[in-house]
Amino acid sequence: MPEAMNGRDAATLVEAAVGALVHVDDEGLGLGDVLAMPQGVIARHVREAARNCGADEASVEQLVTAATSPDLADGLTEAILGELRTNNDVAQVIDEAYARRKDLMGIDPLTISSGALLLVALRLRRLRITRKDQVDIQIDMEPMKTGIVNAILRFLRGS
Repeated sequence: MPEAMNGRDAATLVEAAVGALVHVDDEGLGLGDVLAMPQGVIARHVREAARNCGADEASVEQLVTAATSPDLADGLTEAILGELRTNNDVAQVIDEAYARRKDLMGIDPLTISSGALLLVALRLRRLRITRKDQVDIQIDMEPMKTGIVNAILRFLRGS
């Protein structure tokens, strides 16, 4: 997340990232409107998704805390987006969605949307992105999940 972003811009970026990732998800997350979920529901889904990613119980609870804590929302968002942006195609999809949304008025608070972003990032298996040149790219998201979990845990530990 660019350092010069204010809270509104950060929330717009996260909302755009969630929308873009759900849109190009190749398998269907079955989450409905994840940005409208109450934090308790996000926590339950994050707990399940983190366990399915192989996280140990202590890490699972740290991820749930990160997904629901207003004090951790900025760092959580930065850790997830930093890891997602290691793939240029995923970064491009997020950037394009952000460019389309940055002037919209309806923005969820960063705490809710960053928890939603974590849930989506942990639940995704594959993305199918159709580039402007009509080339379909399939991206296996499984390898990125460990990086996302580790990036968040590093952030939470302050290292």
